[in-house]
Amino acid sequence: MSQQVQKNGVILAKPMFVTFDAYGTLYTPKKPIHELYCSFAIEHGIIPESSDIQVYEQRFLSAFKNNFSKYPNYGKNVVGPIRLPQLDDWWDLVIRDTFDLSHGGEVASTTYTFVQDLLADFKSTKVYDSFDDVVPLLDWLRHHHIPMGVASNTDRNAIDVLNLFGFLKWFSPENIFLSYDMDVLKPDKLFFDKIRQAATPDEVAPSSCWHIGDELSKDFTAAYNAGWSSILVDRQNKHGFFGSQMGKLRSRIVNDRQVVVRDLKEVSNVFGATE
Repeated sequence: MSQQVQKNGVILAKPMFVTFDAYGTLYTPKKPIHELYCSFAIEHGIIPESSDIQVYEQRFLSAFKNNFSKYPNYGKNVVGPIRLPQLDDWWDLVIRDTFDLSHGGEVASTTYTFVQDLLADFKSTKVYDSFDDVVPLLDWLRHHHIPMGVASNTDRNAIDVLNLFGFLKWFSPENIFLSYDMDVLKPDKLFFDKIRQAATPDEVAPSSCWHIGDELSKDFTAAYNAGWSSILVDRQNKHGFFGSQMGKLRSRIVNDRQVVVRDLKEVSNVFGATE
């Protein structure tokens, strides 16, 4: 590979290190989270079958936001009257707040079983699917000896899900960067600075580090603002980069450090231009 190449008349940097967002990029829930929560709640008799499921969408979002505000970073290093020694203790709070379940006193056995089963199932194929365009790209990158990593705003439960789909064989432990461990969140520039310092030699330019993700602000724009090159994978044309040509275009080069693709299969074509 050369250091720079042209694709459609635009010069792109050679990929020396590639990171992936996890949730929404490598894997995805089979249904919206609040619907999955409610399905389990109905099964365990926590809410009736006649419940308005959409009400719980806002309840879940509020529970997540409020607990992340009170106990930042999934409760890591929390001090004070409430201690959350285990990661699942933080998610326990979110689940109970979503369904207005008691936090103290004697816990009903059905409530305890519901929470524990829900936590366990969120590390299983009952909840998540992987995208079928992931493995071909990971194989292509490995074949071309391009180092890879995971860079995601999430907790360590993500490692269980990555392992569930066999993705860990492509990512070495030292190249899995989670906001939980890093104590910083995307879109903060420091998130990407820390990764580059830890994973690449000093001579590797920021623009030769590529980040791939599905979120416009936290992945595509944030990596770009940190000096990286970035790829937005937009499988449903959610952000409108393909306009009315969604069925025809497979990728769109926005500038010399930003590319939008329909799926991950197209990334090898983008990077292949650097060979």
